[in-house]
Amino acid sequence: MDLSVGMRAFARGERAHLAEDYATAHACYLEADERGVAAGGRLIAMMYQCGLGRRVDMTEAVRWWRRSLELDLNYAEVLYNLALSLQQGIGVATDEALALAYFRRSADLGFPEGMTSVANALFFGYGCQSACPEGSDRVVAQGFGQGGALLKKMFFTRPRTRATPILPRPRVSSRAVSEPIFNPPSAFFF
Repeated sequence: MDLSVGMRAFARGERAHLAEDYATAHACYLEADERGVAAGGRLIAMMYQCGLGRRVDMTEAVRWWRRSLELDLNYAEVLYNLALSLQQGIGVATDEALALAYFRRSADLGFPEGMTSVANALFFGYGCQSACPEGSDRVVAQGFGQGGALLKKMFFTRPRTRATPILPRPRVSSRAVSEPIFNPPSAFFF
């Protein structure tokens, strides 16, 4: 793989992207990806995700995120986006355990949203055997300080012995019993 040629193709793609010439940007990102530049695949995924120059297709976005991970296993934003898709079943079958593994890996790489997602998963029991109210404490202990601190700030105003949610609890109706109480935001990162 010739990374210097790939990086030049990627730079051409960025210029075309900024000029809103999405067909050229796609072709350049594809060339960059073929030459080993993981960011090329990530931006192709983003084009499918946002419908830039092509129809919105989350299945294709997931395919390109996976391709980016083949080139660079330490791509935190791609790990996070793929984890969100796996957790919410967007463009791929739901797999909360694998989503949690990807969130953990993005958190290990220092990605703050990954840290917060690990805290949420541990707290609410996504990808775990059961909910763990100590999730934010475990995340802080694992070194994911921002994620655990944010979770504590969001949900607790008193010491752990008397946790009080800041946000109102959702009403539980017969329809909502089978639905999850908390749906993480679907904010993907480009």
